[in-house]
Amino acid sequence: MDYIRFDTPPAGEFQLAEGPDWKPYSYELEIKPGSVFDFSHLNDAPAGKYGPISITSAGHFEFEKKPGDPVRFYGVNLCFSANYPSKEQADRVADLLSRSGYNVVRFHHYDGGLLKKGGSSYEFDSAKLDQLDYFFAALKARGIYINIDLYTLRKFSPTEIPDLGKEISAKEFKALMPISDRAVEVFNLFAKNLLTHVNPYTKMTWASDPALVGICPVNEVSLLEFPANFKELNTLYEQAFAKWLATQPPAIAKDRPTAIMRFCVEIQQNLDVKLRTYLKSLGVVAPITGSNWKTAQMLSYLREDYEYVDNHMYWDHPEFTEKQWSLPFRFAQASATTFSASVPRGLFASRMLSQPYTISEFNYVCPNAYRAEGGLLMSAYASLQDWDGLYNFNYATSIEQLTESKRAGTFDLAVDPIGLLADRFGALIFRRRDIEPARKTIGFVMASEAVYAPGQRRAKEFSRNYTMLGLISRIGVAATSPDTKRSRAQADALVMDAPKSGFYDAESDLTASLMKDGILPTTAYQAGQGYQSDTGQIVLNTEKGTLKVVTDRMEGFVLSADAELSGKIVSVANDANFGTLYVVSVDGKPLAQSDRILVLHLTDSLNSQIRFADATRRLLLHYGSLPHLVRRGSVDVKFKLADTGKKVWKVWQVNPMGDRVKEQALQRQGGDLALHLETVLENETCLAYELVRE
Repeated sequence: MDYIRFDTPPAGEFQLAEGPDWKPYSYELEIKPGSVFDFSHLNDAPAGKYGPISITSAGHFEFEKKPGDPVRFYGVNLCFSANYPSKEQADRVADLLSRSGYNVVRFHHYDGGLLKKGGSSYEFDSAKLDQLDYFFAALKARGIYINIDLYTLRKFSPTEIPDLGKEISAKEFKALMPISDRAVEVFNLFAKNLLTHVNPYTKMTWASDPALVGICPVNEVSLLEFPANFKELNTLYEQAFAKWLATQPPAIAKDRPTAIMRFCVEIQQNLDVKLRTYLKSLGVVAPITGSNWKTAQMLSYLREDYEYVDNHMYWDHPEFTEKQWSLPFRFAQASATTFSASVPRGLFASRMLSQPYTISEFNYVCPNAYRAEGGLLMSAYASLQDWDGLYNFNYATSIEQLTESKRAGTFDLAVDPIGLLADRFGALIFRRRDIEPARKTIGFVMASEAVYAPGQRRAKEFSRNYTMLGLISRIGVAATSPDTKRSRAQADALVMDAPKSGFYDAESDLTASLMKDGILPTTAYQAGQGYQSDTGQIVLNTEKGTLKVVTDRMEGFVLSADAELSGKIVSVANDANFGTLYVVSVDGKPLAQSDRILVLHLTDSLNSQIRFADATRRLLLHYGSLPHLVRRGSVDVKFKLADTGKKVWKVWQVNPMGDRVKEQALQRQGGDLALHLETVLENETCLAYELVRE
């Protein structure tokens, strides 16, 4: 279904301008202290006060000095110059991020900007390092932890790394590291200079600071495409592969494609050990991960050795039609809800059940018309799976996006009204554990014969049958080296914690088999009604394009055209356009007893004068300009909330800073409170409301 509907095929360019269905929406990137959007009370400052992060036997994070209390992280990425604010800006941004409900920030794509102009790839600009140090300290003081990569984009001269006889790009460097000792040496010099210097504002090295809670040495490295994507490196790789192949049994040499897969895993494993050993020798206390990209089964052989597992995935990531990272961009303009929660479902199986699992990059990308659903989809299913960290990519790409009004781009929450508000909701419900973890666990048992099956030309993925189980119960890789009795060409799903446990064929109709045997509830899947979590709190209907999440402290709804959904406290009837309704207790009490409730009614927003090839909005030609325009939408909502004594309910329109703007009429219908919400009003636009009993 398309968000913009039309009776005749689209013809010619589509340019958005203010009109009856799209009205200006302005906001400042601030949150008023104490307002309905101030979630800073979730943070226990300063970060690191309970010592370094450690890993529990159940595969979760906890602090060394606070055992038995699992920790969840929800935060954002900052990219490029956004990592280098002035001191005044750093304090303001740190306050903003804390009030937004975030307790972690990933410094990303910062490495190139840290370097001294004209210097080597490991010589730092002292002023830039000072800015980064101060920002680290400002975040730490507000209870916000730090996660970093040690390599993303910086380049290397032939003098530093002579292997290719030319300047080495990011992609080439990532591929070169597993087969070049010199590349590793140069990488280590950057790591040493950053991690062992003393931050003058914390009086600690980065390596020893417990506020640093995660390191991925090399971001998004993947050798799955060797040799196709490494044309300049083919000679070096063929030499290394031939040397490796000579040490293998003859049977492996007979099948070149699967032999290459085995080779790539082994050389990456060797590199991971080298990097991890070196970083620990520098005194690093933060857990270390790697291979944070892609979902192939064979990557589990790498991930089982990490202290925690990390991955990345996007919904409607732009497709580059002409030149990478340059317009025009192509988008699918589809709802993830109708695609069985494709993100996060695509990430379920690559989790290792024995280790913490984080997603350090995810985004429901602007200008996807359905991206408001991401705030609920991601946090709901991450909570069901009991993941340990979520990082939206990203909050800002430049310092200007944090300090000036800017038009929306593709990934930046700071300039996207819809993405920004949806993410605040997601942070609150995930960190507060409003949604129960699944009650059952179905682990995947890998078999080498299946992962490296003869004749494969591409790395094997997890079956869709298995990933669909993640909409119901907790899933992930349970073992990569099954007992020989279980080793066979087809891997197994292992029911791990149910009265009737055992092995099931992962390629079969798992859901039906598990329901038949009484392991999953019979309500887990019903044709026409969709998938219900084994907790009963999440119901996804892919056919109707709706999602309902109902818990004591929150109720959330993804609403297709004309959808009507009900929870325990809230019922909602949507108009003819896609929208979402998020209702959450702000004071932490159950909704039925709460005196302060946040309500978000989100549709879509775009820049003025944004241009697409046609009205389907699938090919973006020009970003447009300010002001932001919000799409008209309306819902009728009923709340089962009672007045108590002298306290009566009132509802206020609030702006994104949390300021109460205008009181809105609230009616009684029977025993319910009734509210009609519209994003576009006569002289204003509104996406958020505060219900208060006073």
